[in-house]
Amino acid sequence: WLREHTRNTRGNVMHSPALESALIGCFGGLFATLCVYPLDLVKNKLSAHVEGDVGDRNVGAPPVASSSVAAAIFKEKGVSGFYSGITGRALHCFVEDFVFFWCVFYSSLHDC
Repeated sequence: WLREHTRNTRGNVMHSPALESALIGCFGGLFATLCVYPLDLVKNKLSAHVEGDVGDRNVGAPPVASSSVAAAIFKEKGVSGFYSGITGRALHCFVEDFVFFWCVFYSSLHDC
């Protein structure tokens, strides 16, 4: 797809190593985010459960295990529950990694 859409005015394929590097990097980062996001969601739900915090409705509640949080998410929303809110995080990761890898490749060419 990329080679079809990167032709110059004479019809020759233009090769852009910076664009290639940026796309490979951002898709790799996106894949990693998709793999780790369910664990991050469970971690965030665990950290939101603060035992004994003043004003917390869970005062005196026993500690919660990560497996019970994961089971509760799965029981309530199924597999899609583990990816609740992924859109914003995926977009952020995609843009951030694209810019990062573009700049890394550019700076390696220009000895910055």
